[in-house]
Amino acid sequence: MKTVELKALEVMEINAECRNIIEVGGNEAGYQKVFQITGGDFQGEGIRGRVVPCGADWNIKYGYHGQGYVSEQVYAKYILETQDGVHIVIENRGMYPCGQDGEARIRTSPSFFAPAGAYEYLNYGVYAAELHAVREEDGIRVRIVVYRLL
Repeated sequence: MKTVELKALEVMEINAECRNIIEVGGNEAGYQKVFQITGGDFQGEGIRGRVVPCGADWNIKYGYHGQGYVSEQVYAKYILETQDGVHIVIENRGMYPCGQDGEARIRTSPSFFAPAGAYEYLNYGVYAAELHAVREEDGIRVRIVVYRLL
């Protein structure tokens, strides 16, 4: 495998609060839990606003081998509301190895659905993000930095 460096533009930083954890449970396919997204904020060049308290972060652990799971998939879908009242849907997917206790850095692939107008540029391009999740007593706090590949 060859290592290459890609150029990217930082689009925004999202600070999301996830509370009200629902433990769906497990079976031979994996183990599911859901974190309700209850708020937060975001900002970037020419864009800022709040995380609407709706949506969820769906986590599935896979590959149980007797001592724990091998990997975890994250999938979040929620709404951003800009300072001028525009709603933008964001979906974010990623996979990472289990065993990252306390704080975890997760790489994901976000996509956006923005209405025609000032923010429709978000609908186009290839995005990558890094999530820094901090577990708290009543949920998790997630810092998400979104980049657009150039």
